[in-house]
Amino acid sequence: MENEIIQLINITWYNSGSKSLKKSFISRFWSIDMQWLNFSESEKLIDELIKNGWLIEFENQIKPNIKLDFNKIKTGWILQKTLFENIKNNKKDVESISKPDNNVVVKNNLNQIKNNFSSMERRLLRYISANTGIIKEEIYRRCLRKKRSLGQVTIHLCLLLVAKEQGMDIDELIES
Repeated sequence: MENEIIQLINITWYNSGSKSLKKSFISRFWSIDMQWLNFSESEKLIDELIKNGWLIEFENQIKPNIKLDFNKIKTGWILQKTLFENIKNNKKDVESISKPDNNVVVKNNLNQIKNNFSSMERRLLRYISANTGIIKEEIYRRCLRKKRSLGQVTIHLCLLLVAKEQGMDIDELIES
């Protein structure tokens, strides 16, 4: 059973690395994308995995509490419903992830903005933040979410879309 749980967690985080995921994303992935469970079953399974120490939840985000190894993923593996019957506690507790300090999270997000955005994009991000009252980290998060969902678009366009959602005049932003 332990190997089944490890397979499930490795497959779930395959495209995300060790980044935290929202519970709704994981439920959608298991129910709609993979069609292993229905939505309520996937939410119950997530809760059980959190309760037994396989996953860690903090601030509506979930991270695995095991060392991810994508080389161990078996091709064609499918979740067995017997997984629900007997979920044992995670004895390995390999990564023992603790809740992050909010100051560290904000500092890391600011460093990511500096590393991932050009100076023009950082300036646009600051301008949007100043005019909407939304903190830069939140604009950054929304921008990256748009980039992930739209694919081959520029960061600049994603920032403009965030600004448009907030009711800003896009023509003014494009001209500048």
